[in-house]
Amino acid sequence: MYQDYPNDKQMQYIREVVRGVAEHGPELDQYIAQYSKNWNFARIPLTAAAIMRVAMYEILYMPEIPAAAAINDAVEIAKKYEDEKVVSFINGILGAFVRAEFPEQGRPKATSDPKEA
Repeated sequence: MYQDYPNDKQMQYIREVVRGVAEHGPELDQYIAQYSKNWNFARIPLTAAAIMRVAMYEILYMPEIPAAAAINDAVEIAKKYEDEKVVSFINGILGAFVRAEFPEQGRPKATSDPKEA
């Protein structure tokens, strides 16, 4: 990801995302399961789930990152580790999540219950 050691701003982002995904893991997994039509969460490759958790965390809790950028970054990362079918799955889940949760491209108030978002 980084050719050199991350600078202070990059380290701050990394720390925030790692902490945030860990703290909100059950919430993020619930969103993934909710939007994974006809897929059992246990069948989702671990790498794909991790990529979607990061993107969803960015969308929900980092308003400075546009949803489209979070999805695009997730898809580009997935292309390096997953086959095209899984990449399409990730793109579809994240797109459905944003369309349903943010119909006007607004951002919800962060909450631990996806039903309240």
